[in-house]
Amino acid sequence: MPLHNTVLNHISNGAQTLQHIHQNNAYQETNINIQCASLPNIVWNNGTPIPTQLKTLLNGLPGNNAPCLYRFEILPNQSTSKILNAYMNMKQTVQRASAALKKSPPLNTNTLYVGKVKKNIEARIIQHLGYSYNSNTSSLQLKWWACSIALNLNLQIFSFNNNVSPYIATFELPFSRVLNPLIGKQ
Repeated sequence: MPLHNTVLNHISNGAQTLQHIHQNNAYQETNINIQCASLPNIVWNNGTPIPTQLKTLLNGLPGNNAPCLYRFEILPNQSTSKILNAYMNMKQTVQRASAALKKSPPLNTNTLYVGKVKKNIEARIIQHLGYSYNSNTSSLQLKWWACSIALNLNLQIFSFNNNVSPYIATFELPFSRVLNPLIGKQ
């Protein structure tokens, strides 16, 4: 019976947290324009300071302790077929872990990818940009393929208070289903 009560308490706390967010718009939205053709051609190793070129691009990210839900929005006048072909080519030629693809990726979408983090949004975005020192972490790896097609994106981030952290994963699937991203397993 104690486990049953623990589960019910967790659900109740989550419901109260979500209700608070809904009633009070208790999140912050951040938008960052990413012109992939301008991504710096640098190598960065963990343990050294983030290079200035990369730090400038990341300027404006929410605090690293905030749980976040994010999406990479494909800006207008870009072909999702061209994007998908470039990404699939990178997956075959570059030895880095990359995000999964659906069996039939949706070509009629303006969302490239949807994700979430419990904390440390900066590290996750660095991975997506393709600058991670760890090539085994699945991510978009943008610098490895999106520069060649001059992909332009809007990184849209929704950051929440720390008390949302245990529930952030419950946001990702419905968000992904509505936005129907080109890349990603959802």
